[in-house]
Amino acid sequence: MKDEDLFDMDDAALEAAFKEAKAEFNSPDTEVEETYSADEEETEEQVDEDTEQPEEDSDDNGEEVVDEVVTEEVSEEKTEDVKTEEVTEPQTVQKRKYKANGKEFEFSDDEIFDQFGKVFGQAMNYTQKMQAIAPYRSIIETVKDQGFTQEDMNLMVDVLKGDKQALAAVMKRTGIDALDVDTEAGESYRPKNYGRNDTELAIQDIVEEIGKDPEYPVTYHIVEKQWDSKSRETFVKNPDLIKELHIDVRNGVFDKVSPMAMKMKVLDGGRKSDLEYYVEAGKNYYAEQAKASQYEQANAQRLAKLEADRVATEAAERDRISKAKAEQAKRDSAQDAVAKRKAAAPTTTRADKKTVIDYLDENDEDYEAWYKRVQDKF
Repeated sequence: MKDEDLFDMDDAALEAAFKEAKAEFNSPDTEVEETYSADEEETEEQVDEDTEQPEEDSDDNGEEVVDEVVTEEVSEEKTEDVKTEEVTEPQTVQKRKYKANGKEFEFSDDEIFDQFGKVFGQAMNYTQKMQAIAPYRSIIETVKDQGFTQEDMNLMVDVLKGDKQALAAVMKRTGIDALDVDTEAGESYRPKNYGRNDTELAIQDIVEEIGKDPEYPVTYHIVEKQWDSKSRETFVKNPDLIKELHIDVRNGVFDKVSPMAMKMKVLDGGRKSDLEYYVEAGKNYYAEQAKASQYEQANAQRLAKLEADRVATEAAERDRISKAKAEQAKRDSAQDAVAKRKAAAPTTTRADKKTVIDYLDENDEDYEAWYKRVQDKF
């Protein structure tokens, strides 16, 4: 509609156009749109006042990040449940090995504990008996070496007691004529020593103890053939060194220390005995073993710390996931509450907002604005 058309209208036509414009402006579509905007604004204000929601530091994925973490946690829980349900295998009883009389025996800790009192008592009795017969060891060995029987021993006792019949039996047994016996020559008689000294007996005891081991020929070869005479003299003076050497041969230490001792002997010009070089090399070997043991212990402590850190990290991650799940639950609850309030809110217009304008009651500027809209429409 142009300005000329408006000016040509009479009062009735102009009044009708004005009412039509008012009715159009106050149409249901416009009212519903404004009502929804007002209701949405009011609902948002209520949410801001009633519920304080923590802001999430999230990207485009938003809540989906939490869902992924929760899924991983559920997977971990299922894995832990499977591990828990695994059947525990029975523990293997640990056995301790001991060598005796050239044979190897195995005992459990329970067997050792149960038999300790009995075996300890027997060992103490054996030690006391051996101490009691120690002064007669040389005599016993002489009897064994000569092959004397109990009857021979009784005969000698009778002779020493002056039994003439026993003396005659000895002369007959040995083929001695009584006329050939010079009784005066008996004053210069010096008996031969058929017994063994303490050192020889100690060596014999050690040989009897280790002689049944399969490694004994190696030990014997080292002492009698491989090492020098000066080393053998040391073994005679201290027979326990033979046993210690045999222990090294049996557990493999000799094979590791012997090359070191030979190298030291070559570099030093052989000024010491083979045994002395071996002892010195053994000290160096055990010093290196101690360093290696310290390193292994330190490494074990480091690994234990790493394992403890890993466990702590996993525990912290589980705690973080648990908190994320709790926060997600709070957000879901808040969103449900907002949705319920929106659904229950009445669709009424706000009393303080003017939705219909009566341009007849407004000033000239409002009328001019209304007039321009009517003109543009028509």
